[in-house]
Amino acid sequence: MVQTRDRSAISTPKALIVATVLLVTARIGFTAFEFLNPPPQQAGIHWQDFLKFASEPSKRDKLVLYEFYADWCDPAKRMESTTLSNSQIRDLIESKFIPVRVTDQVREKGRNPQAIVDLQKKYRIFAFPTLVIADAHGDAVSTLVGSCSSLSTYRFLSRTLNTLPAQKTSNRGGVAIISSRK
Repeated sequence: MVQTRDRSAISTPKALIVATVLLVTARIGFTAFEFLNPPPQQAGIHWQDFLKFASEPSKRDKLVLYEFYADWCDPAKRMESTTLSNSQIRDLIESKFIPVRVTDQVREKGRNPQAIVDLQKKYRIFAFPTLVIADAHGDAVSTLVGSCSSLSTYRFLSRTLNTLPAQKTSNRGGVAIISSRK
């Protein structure tokens, strides 16, 4: 009879234990490295607070993008973390709009300041999140209701910009005057 070398029943489990310990150690090391060296975070949209924005008279040479937001609203949080953190959308908003966040405080404080109540009535806000693009006169140009994909939001913003009348510029006394209305 031919004699074969059988592996010991003890050596196989020892090899598995050693491999497991090595893999766990490597995973802990990679986790520690990622924690100590996080990837660079891109800055988000620099939203202005509505109450501060409304109290400061300023020239409005861009369209105003109002984001009606609520801290308790999961769709608003989801849109903020996905759609509005998209670099193309962020760049478009930062370059073409004055971004203003209107935060609903009914659940937290029991009621909103009167300025927010009036703005919500003016733009007929009934859901969060809602994006409203307003011209220099405060008239709503376009509205997007609900948490939308990056593509839908980008199309909403760019189509609104493309459908507005071309801005006319004139030069009076060395000062450029921009008008968004015909």
